[in-house]
Amino acid sequence: MARFVVEGGTPLRGEITPAGNKNEALPLIAASLLTDDPVTLHNVPRIRDVRGMLEVVSALGAKVEELDERTVRITGELKTMDVPSALAREIRTSLLFAGPLLARYKKVKLGLPGGDVLGRRRNDTHFLALRAFGAELDVSSGGYEWKCFVLIPGRRDLAMQRSSAFNDESCHPARA
Repeated sequence: MARFVVEGGTPLRGEITPAGNKNEALPLIAASLLTDDPVTLHNVPRIRDVRGMLEVVSALGAKVEELDERTVRITGELKTMDVPSALAREIRTSLLFAGPLLARYKKVKLGLPGGDVLGRRRNDTHFLALRAFGAELDVSSGGYEWKCFVLIPGRRDLAMQRSSAFNDESCHPARA
């Protein structure tokens, strides 16, 4: 097992900025679409999944500004609720857009998500949770199309069959 051994009696001094976290940044990028107001995200890691999520946000019509190396401002004045299939295939986390878009616009259309192939990644957990909030899923178009006439607010009694950071985060915006 790896370990750190600290020797000496000298106090540590200085500053450190922790690296940004993908599992925190990706849901925040999706949740930024809950408003037309500018949302500024700091300490955003510059990795493939983040770039992919920002490309989806742009494709939906939101304005994405890179203020510096690790800061992004998103202004969510959307023109469409259809996540392009080509972009959805690039990242598995495109499913994170379902909750915010359903909460705000009562509909969303997603191409089939892609991304990494690190074993089995279930999507039905997301579907079941969104259905519990009142969403209806149609898969006849070759992707995922959700509609919701009345979103059931404040559901706190959901139990995910297989919980993960990604599964949990996909439904948080719908809980608002």
